[in-house]
Amino acid sequence: MHPQDHWLLEDLVSLTVNGATLEGSPLEPLTYEFQVVPDGTEAVEAPAPLAQGLDQPVVVTPDSVYAEPQQVWLPVPAGVNAGDLQLYYYHPNGESRGWHPAEQVEGWLVPDSEQLNTEDGVTYYGFQVRHAGIAQLGKRQK
Repeated sequence: MHPQDHWLLEDLVSLTVNGATLEGSPLEPLTYEFQVVPDGTEAVEAPAPLAQGLDQPVVVTPDSVYAEPQQVWLPVPAGVNAGDLQLYYYHPNGESRGWHPAEQVEGWLVPDSEQLNTEDGVTYYGFQVRHAGIAQLGKRQK
């Protein structure tokens, strides 16, 4: 592959580098993936509050597609019944802009990755994601 002058927005670019120590011993190659995003001159608008939200929205970073799913832990507010929890994802663009139950967002949440863990008296809601996004815990819609 040869570098090109322009990539399209949302293109995924892989870069692999090889190297050697000063003594000449080869090092394992490293591969990084980058997603082409706007240059940052556009302001990112904060999401409208989630009506049934239990805490503040959380931005899952870095802003890219992940080579391997990443684990995220959110604290569960005190006094909230775990059975009433729902994870929500904010879609920032287009007709589907707004908050959506995370399991309905194709490709973001790893199926069956949600779990609860209690440490030092605090309960955490854990889940794995495949790319960056904005998430918030809320009350399950009936």
